[in-house]
Amino acid sequence: MAEAVTQWGQLNAPQGDVPEKHRNLVLLGLPISKPDVISRLECGEELEREVSKATSPG
Repeated sequence: MAEAVTQWGQLNAPQGDVPEKHRNLVLLGLPISKPDVISRLECGEELEREVSKATSPG
């Protein structure tokens, strides 16, 4: 979990807000599924940036 928190700190502001917003919704008792990225971070998986073919040259 500590590694996931460290990785969250490396995210830019909009990305870093996702885990906190999800946690707040869960605390309110709302039935929200955990986004895949949060689950992967909590498991200690390293995330890779996906590059869209639409934005890549060629």
